Amino acid sequence: MSKYKIVTKATVILMLSVLAALVIQGCSKDEPQDAGDATEQAETQSVDTTDKEAEMVKLEVGDKAPGFSLLDQDGQEVSLGDFAGKKVLLYFYPRADTPGCTKQACSVRDSNAELAALGIVGVGMSPDKPEAQKKFDEKYDLGFKLLSDADHKIAEAYGAWGEKKKAGKTTMSIIRSSFLIDESANLTGVWYSVKPDETVPNATAAVSR
Repeated sequence: MSKYKIVTKATVILMLSVLAALVIQGCSKDEPQDAGDATEQAETQSVDTTDKEAEMVKLEVGDKAPGFSLLDQDGQEVSLGDFAGKKVLLYFYPRADTPGCTKQACSVRDSNAELAALGIVGVGMSPDKPEAQKKFDEKYDLGFKLLSDADHKIAEAYGAWGEKKKAGKTTMSIIRSSFLIDESANLTGVWYSVKPDETVPNATAAVSR
């Protein structure tokens, strides 16, 4: 009987030890430190987002159009000064040969005669490399300049580079935008977050006003 009691006590002690270990392990998984770290990260991201938004350039009608000198789809250097004396419909798109960007580019292509009659030259710009721009041009027979802004510096200068939220994640990317530049390199039209099929109508309406 004494032996039975000793065994029982030993078993109870062992069970209590195992239970204590499980409780400690469970607590460590729910350590308040994790929640604190997550909150700190969220606050840091929020601060970073606010700072980035504060730094973003937003151009307005009447501003001088930022200059540029970039390679086109043929590897030729193209500058804003090359269009002196002409109106330029400059638009920024996220990526060549994607649905929205294709729709936008084809609308500029199909409106070439209308734009030319108003003295407007269409120019597209994205972070794509010249080789990708070339394939895009040839696939849809676009026939106008597509410039490679690989480091998105020009997009930043125009305020067409910023934050986008998708599936709960925030990334930096092209903000689809279009600008109408007059013969003296002044902005006569500014459209941020423009829809692909509104790019040309916005420009032609601005000239007709």
